[in-house]
Order: sequence, then structure tokens, then C-alpha cells
Amino acid sequence: MSERMSINRGNGMNCVKRGLTLVEILVALSILLIAIIFAANLGVGAAQLNRRAKRQADARIIAFKFAEMFRSLNYSDTTIQDDGDVNDLDDTDHPDHKRVVQIEDYKYTVMWNVADNMLYDSAVVGIKTIKIFVLWAHKYKYTLTVIKGNVP
Repeated sequence: MSERMSINRGNGMNCVKRGLTLVEILVALSILLIAIIFAANLGVGAAQLNRRAKRQADARIIAFKFAEMFRSLNYSDTTIQDDGDVNDLDDTDHPDHKRVVQIEDYKYTVMWNVADNMLYDSAVVGIKTIKIFVLWAHKYKYTLTVIKGNVP
């Protein structure tokens, strides 16, 4: 810590000076610099987390809009036609249908698979199971399953 320095002024009076040494100043500046870097990293991390949460919320909105669209379509509409394979609901490599949706200069890939006359793993006549996938950033995915009945 700082040391007391006693200086004799020649008139018989001693003057006491207090001050910081160069090492103490460098240590304080180093601690301050580390704190600033840590705070900046927190800010960047918070911004990235906020952006990811927004992308996830947008993906959820897209999935629900497609679900509402599918519910409003006729049972025989080509938008919700099965490609003939009822065992491919989880297939994102070769989906039955695919579109790209853009929100605020960001692109989401929307895919959906349709299984006719299937309700989960059971055969049910007059039911379509539609599984919607919204993918973004090549690694994130939101999934929603819609059941559509053949109601006149």
C-alpha cells in the first residue's frame, strides 16, 4: 500500500506525503480493465441470447401460422397431400413439402410431412397428421404437430 514519506524541509518541520506507487496504479488499472472486458462480454452474450430468443419466437409464430393455414384448407388440398409414405413424419431430409419464409431479412426453412389416415401410431380413417418443422441457422428446429380431420 502507500507509504508515508517524511521529507525534511530544512526548517525543522517534517512534511508527511501520502501517495500511490506505480505498482499500485498498474494493479488498479489492470483490475479495472478486466472488469470492463467482463462487462463487454456480458453485453455481447446478452445480445446473442436475445437474438436467439427472437429467432425461436419467430419460428414458433411461423409454425402456428402454417398450422392455422392447414386447418383452414380442404382435406384434399394439395398443400397437405401425403407423398405416399405414412412413416416419414420425422423425415427432414426428404420432406413432403418445403418452403422458405423470410422475416426481417432472416430466412427460415419450413417443412412439413403428412401422414394420411394416421393418428400418431394408429390407423384412423379420415385423419391427417401433419408435422411442421421450422429450421434456422442450420442447427435450430421448432416442431409442431397438427391433426386435421375430414369434416364436411
